[in-house]
Amino acid sequence: MIQEAERLAAAERELEAANKAPSKLWGGGSSKKTSKSVAVPSKDLPDMDAKIIYRMQLQRLLDDSPEIRDVLGAKRAIDVIRRFRTKRGRDPYAEISTMQEAVILKMDDLEKIGLNLEFKEVETLNMVSNALNDALTEVQNQWRMELTQLLETCSGISNHLIDLTDRLAACTEKHNEIARDINTQAVMP
Repeated sequence: MIQEAERLAAAERELEAANKAPSKLWGGGSSKKTSKSVAVPSKDLPDMDAKIIYRMQLQRLLDDSPEIRDVLGAKRAIDVIRRFRTKRGRDPYAEISTMQEAVILKMDDLEKIGLNLEFKEVETLNMVSNALNDALTEVQNQWRMELTQLLETCSGISNHLIDLTDRLAACTEKHNEIARDINTQAVMP
């Protein structure tokens, strides 16, 4: 997304340099009237439905363009976000939990009446459950293996850094001895 934004900004700068007129992000709103209008070709424009604009990007747009601040009626990105925020639905996990609770309560009511319900195991669900369990176990094992390799590599780097520090200390000590020897020889004529 950043690369595409940089590419679009570069295209706008090139068009601006070619036309010697400032480009407008929103296509107007300036008090200065110009006869030339700069437009980015439609193939360079991103698909607006597939993109998400983050707070920092929105703030940068607001800082760069007073026209956008006028249109949105805000100077801070957080104010724009609060103004246009949509309500979200209920938590899906809470919904599932509520539905499971309702099913269990209805089954308890049916068993209290005397209806004995027995369910057979569905083979496809059993297979899917086992496959998911196997896949999860495999991913966990791979993660553990990679984490172990990472820790071993960090340990090796640490050992090498300790060795380097010791060698630098020895080098510094030898350098100081040589400097003392040179100073004593320079003092003695």
